[in-house]
Amino acid sequence: MKRIYVSLAAVADRHSLRAAFLQAARGKRDRGDCRAFAADLDQQIDGLRRGILDGSLALGRATRFVVFDPKQRVIHAPCFAERVLHHALMLHLGPVIERGLIAHTYACRVGRGQFKALDHAQACARRHRYFLKLDIRRYFDSIPHAPLLGQVERRVAGQGVLALVQRILAAYQSGEQPGVGLPIGALTSQHLANLYLNAVDRQATEGLRIGGYCRYMDDIVLWDDSPARLRAALVDLSAVIAQLGLSWKPQPFLNRSALGLDFLGWRVYPGRRRLNRRSRRRLEQRVAALEAAYHSGSISAVALSRRATAAFSWAAQGDTRALRRRIAGQTSEV
Repeated sequence: MKRIYVSLAAVADRHSLRAAFLQAARGKRDRGDCRAFAADLDQQIDGLRRGILDGSLALGRATRFVVFDPKQRVIHAPCFAERVLHHALMLHLGPVIERGLIAHTYACRVGRGQFKALDHAQACARRHRYFLKLDIRRYFDSIPHAPLLGQVERRVAGQGVLALVQRILAAYQSGEQPGVGLPIGALTSQHLANLYLNAVDRQATEGLRIGGYCRYMDDIVLWDDSPARLRAALVDLSAVIAQLGLSWKPQPFLNRSALGLDFLGWRVYPGRRRLNRRSRRRLEQRVAALEAAYHSGSISAVALSRRATAAFSWAAQGDTRALRRRIAGQTSEV
């Protein structure tokens, strides 16, 4: 694999940092940290530039909080200046990572995403009778830094950028074990975590004789007409996962495609897809909360309409017309 040179000076370039600021500020213009950064933009960018180039920039400053969406996750949201840094780094590192990824991994990629993954999963379900669903145990918290950095080094030349990536990795650890874990909530974590499973993608699509494959971050699905081939594929991929220092969640799930695959909040069948039970409940709760906020005066009618439309538009990506009508019929304002 040919390494591509990425310059630290390019990451710290003022134009690059301005573009990164605009990306980091998207949807966050009303937040205090974003407003403070924007109010003194030139000096903030100059300070960020100096800190990147001389290595003095403090890393790892983050706000920690817990979400339940749908399961409990500990989020470490970087401070705004560090978010700008992450965007600037990925402007240059992202295309290099992208070059080595297979077609059917869908997270954190322009032109792909959740619904493209669902489309591909449904197409595979039409073609193949069986699926095998795999999920990695505590994926972000389990990624070891050294082999991850090794994957970056095999693709990227440029000691300055590699040293910056190493500093970003070292600024976080999960639990008591140093050198392990990526913080959920950081842009760099998403891209690096997506890269780390490239060996699994390659083995599944190039080393195994299976009918179909799809990965969205650590959610992995294989399809075939032979359950025996899927079981053999599990053995092979388990060896790859072990080499990466990871492990599966208990009980990988093998079933008939006609019975439906629970994937990314949806139930995917060969001829249709519907929200799974948890996603249906979340949609109902979301719309009810919006109506309650409207009646309490917390949001305007315009905001209610806009946010409810967004929620229903997401649900409209599957066969949910009856569900959407039922939920809308239960509310007085939507």
